[in-house]
Amino acid sequence: MRNPFVSSTVTQLDRADTQTNAMWSTLQAASTRVSTTLSPSVLSDLMRFEDEACGADLLPVLAAIVRHMRPLLVYLQFVDRIVELSVFPREQQFRCELDLSSLSCEDATRLQVMHVAPIPAAGSRDPAVARAAHGGTVAPLLWQMALRGNRGALLPEIAGPVRYRLAPGLPFRGLPMEPWCASMLRRLSGEPITIDDLAEESDRGQTRTQRLLNAVYLQGRLMITRSLPPQRLASHTRRLTH
Repeated sequence: MRNPFVSSTVTQLDRADTQTNAMWSTLQAASTRVSTTLSPSVLSDLMRFEDEACGADLLPVLAAIVRHMRPLLVYLQFVDRIVELSVFPREQQFRCELDLSSLSCEDATRLQVMHVAPIPAAGSRDPAVARAAHGGTVAPLLWQMALRGNRGALLPEIAGPVRYRLAPGLPFRGLPMEPWCASMLRRLSGEPITIDDLAEESDRGQTRTQRLLNAVYLQGRLMITRSLPPQRLASHTRRLTH
């Protein structure tokens, strides 16, 4: 079975250095092992994004990691480099060869998922890579990738005819807050609201609104009220009046 998280755009990597090409060869060799090494639940979750194989977004992968609480190793293509991102959801920690927290919005959109695998045993990792890695807590990483990453659409788990509201909890302290987020968060603290109304009231556009909702959801702070489709709502109303 072809692993959907290995990019088929080999020509982009032909210009890379020897180390990158060697890593690419390793990923090709490992592609047939993904279906047996990932847990069935995680694999099923990631397979929903098979059509995005040639430009896979990092955000759905991060969402799957925290949803299933499984530590995973993500190979990312960043321009002409391949970097490793290790995420440990139970410890709320991550490690990456690239300083993800310092990426600009433009650079964050260049991250492409190439391969997802279980984290190997500690003894099998290159000590030099471990020493060179940047680390941090998962919450700011989720927030930053939701606001600045490649994905501008809603995650499937929160899409549909719904209304949103901010759930009670600790303030979003320590998160890389964009200036435009404050007004949306204040509005989400009120009555439940649809995404269209939130985008209109905040005057920030649909894409930014979707990004913020993804970010709040991944912090566990988004309350969702499912709405009935118009046809079912009319039928439900008729039943109540008879």
